[in-house]
Amino acid sequence: TSTVDVYIPNVANLPAINAGATSVSCKSITINSGATLTLANTYTLSVYGNFTNNGTFTANSGSKVNFTASSIAQSITGTSATTFFDLEINNTSATGVTLSQSAIVNNILTLTDGIVFTDAINILTLMDNATVSPATGGVAGSYVDGPVKKTGNDAFVFPLGDFTDSRWAPLGISAPTTATTEYTAEYFSDPYSNLNVDATLIDVSGNEYWTLSQAVNNDDVFVTLYWKNAGISGIDDCPDL
Repeated sequence: TSTVDVYIPNVANLPAINAGATSVSCKSITINSGATLTLANTYTLSVYGNFTNNGTFTANSGSKVNFTASSIAQSITGTSATTFFDLEINNTSATGVTLSQSAIVNNILTLTDGIVFTDAINILTLMDNATVSPATGGVAGSYVDGPVKKTGNDAFVFPLGDFTDSRWAPLGISAPTTATTEYTAEYFSDPYSNLNVDATLIDVSGNEYWTLSQAVNNDDVFVTLYWKNAGISGIDDCPDL
């Protein structure tokens, strides 16, 4: 049940969630060093506490891990990076889900409620053909505060924002040319360090900025910046943007 902590030991018979009900739940779950937990296809594991992976987590095609909590912060942590097939964030607390270890999503990142906190070391990566739901780059109450990496040749909207200032601010890119291309994006609700502009520009925002960096290949993309509140973004004359 959601009130029970689960520990996966290092044993000869590797645990697998693949029998009985297709939806199982626990409080916190810990995969010990040397242990393997397999989540079979079509199975959903709902976690009401923390997810600690010190061993190996195998998420088969069609499986989902759902982080769901109403009053507590949750974390993805451990000594091993964790790869999810589908990952859902449904944390209605004010503190959301913090990555204290890198995490990868192979298929769908569903942002229902709650903020995901990442940093340059503990980053959230969506692989080639992985998508975000909603496709608009999250929702006002669910996005990523910190960097997000996208690998692949997909057009993509990064689900970005800043929790402290309650800003949801996605960034979109057109499809890169090659499937191994990596782009990493992040949003900041602060002025950029240099507000000077050259003669080709009129002004630069003193309210916010995004960063977008490319790795692996040299694929050019078109970039779309979204504002969700014109007043907060200091936009009062759209033709003059």
